[in-house]
Amino acid sequence: MPQIDRYIDALFQHEAEALVMAAGEKAALRIDGKLRPLASPAAALKELEEALTEIAPESLVDDLQQDGDHAIAYASPKGGVQVEVKRLGELLR
Repeated sequence: MPQIDRYIDALFQHEAEALVMAAGEKAALRIDGKLRPLASPAAALKELEEALTEIAPESLVDDLQQDGDHAIAYASPKGGVQVEVKRLGELLR
């Protein structure tokens, strides 16, 4: 099971609008327009990269190392989600 699935489970469980993850910050759910941090430790850049690599199509894995906006369509066990990735050097969101 990919690491990110536990966060996506929370997204569906709380009927959140979005899951927001950034390197060095706690994951949060956007519910009614407000960010609500999850009870999990902040993810290091390497951990977030690994979580994204687990769900990204092979053709996109190298692109995730490049600056820019990337999108991953992921069919989690709870349902399909669109993962939007923004990268600028060591900043990953």
